[in-house]
Amino acid sequence: MSTRESILYTHYATMLTLFKIGLSYTEIQDMSEVDINMMLATNAAIEELKNETMEKQSKMAQANNAHPNLPRGF
Repeated sequence: MSTRESILYTHYATMLTLFKIGLSYTEIQDMSEVDINMMLATNAAIEELKNETMEKQSKMAQANNAHPNLPRGF
């Protein structure tokens, strides 16, 4: 990948992420680079927390399914 292609990819990936967050094109154009970096970092942290929570819930469900089910009355 050339330098130009890399820059274009990063630009469009950033724009698409900001659109996914819910920002409009005008809002993005009015933001500083610091603001954009903060929004991207915050979004990444939220996504990481969601993934960790889902992974933890999955492990708990697997652990619960590993225990034998005793008949009622025991």
